[in-house]
Amino acid sequence: MTKKTPVFRILDLLKTRMRAVLFLLVLSVIAAGFDITVPFISQRLIDALITFFKNGGAPPFQILIGSAVAILVATVLNRIATSTYNYYSFKLATSTEDTLRHRVFEKYLRLHALFHHGSSSGQIIGRLDRGVQAVYAIIYDIFGQNLLPPLIIFIGILVSLVFKNPLIALIVFLPLPIYLFASQRLTRRIYEIEKRAHDQFEIVGKESYDVASNVLTVKK
Repeated sequence: MTKKTPVFRILDLLKTRMRAVLFLLVLSVIAAGFDITVPFISQRLIDALITFFKNGGAPPFQILIGSAVAILVATVLNRIATSTYNYYSFKLATSTEDTLRHRVFEKYLRLHALFHHGSSSGQIIGRLDRGVQAVYAIIYDIFGQNLLPPLIIFIGILVSLVFKNPLIALIVFLPLPIYLFASQRLTRRIYEIEKRAHDQFEIVGKESYDVASNVLTVKK
């Protein structure tokens, strides 16, 4: 049996909350749809103004007012959908974090007394706490903010450009492989720095916890 990576473990946690995940997905698609709609409305307005200045005729007040109202409505609905998405995404991440925190600490406290006698409580508790905090960061920051909404916008813009002009779509998204390669190397470097910082913090946390527990024992 292959060992699952932390990302797949977190996805397993989210399987029990599929309704909330699907709701967030729908909200993200709606927000992205309104966000992508605004440039097309602006394009129609600019084309109408260019035609008016070139050919003359009646001023396109109807198109101007209609475009302004449509942009305002799309922007407001986008903000509402985005705010609702952020709220429920934060709620999903925190509830999952609390559930996991209670589960792992209960399992730790139910271990045999000989295990607690021969292990460093400060080191283990520090690792458990940082692991639970990492779950929140992955669900809310990575998945909820930096992956899902930009990915949906990316797919929507790509599909729109392909239907509009495939050549422009190719030119716009040609630097994407270079960006992915550069961000991968940068992410690996950031991970190494954070790992060293976490290891040093773990040593300090272990010592502070052990010192506090020894002082409490001496006082008793």
